[in-house]
Amino acid sequence: MAKGSDFERQIAKTLSLWWTDCQRDDVFWRTQTSGARATTRSKRGQQTFGQYGDIQAVDPVGQPLLDCCTIEIKRGYGKWSILDIVDKGPHNADQPFEKFLDQVEEDRVKANTYFVMLIGRRDKRKAVVCLPRWVFEDINSSYAKTPALFDHIVFMRRIGGPHQEEYIILQFQAFLDWCAPEYFEDMAREKKVEVDLSPKKRRRSTPK
Repeated sequence: MAKGSDFERQIAKTLSLWWTDCQRDDVFWRTQTSGARATTRSKRGQQTFGQYGDIQAVDPVGQPLLDCCTIEIKRGYGKWSILDIVDKGPHNADQPFEKFLDQVEEDRVKANTYFVMLIGRRDKRKAVVCLPRWVFEDINSSYAKTPALFDHIVFMRRIGGPHQEEYIILQFQAFLDWCAPEYFEDMAREKKVEVDLSPKKRRRSTPK
């Protein structure tokens, strides 16, 4: 458990530095008991502002990021791989990566955000980030700081009934070097307009 907690703190500081152009490392921090309080209250039908997922904004300047996406952080969990989803048999249990996505998707619905952001790191490997492909395309069209010249994986997964979502995975540091925080600030301003967050219509815009 300590290993996961340390990783969450590391990610919170890294996100803070990215968000503030290396000026501050204290904008984001772990949610209370890594989101467990919000989960418990949700079971009672109660909302808990800012406590879904694993990261919260402890300074209002960072709230636009959490208004847009729900962030889940995973560390360790054995030798999980994205290939576990593709090559599992029809009678195999849900694989770790599937459970990670299901968990953060449930939190996203409760938090009423646009999309999920899953950050994970396997032992002796680099941290990676997984997010919907439409987000990647949105960023790449107008908010990329550098060309998208990095290794990545794209895969599709059902997210309920017949609905599917395309996801992309890339190294976390590559994402931070590539993506401008202004993307989330602009999206948060748009979020003040009522939107339909059903799986079929969750896309904020159609990438060009």
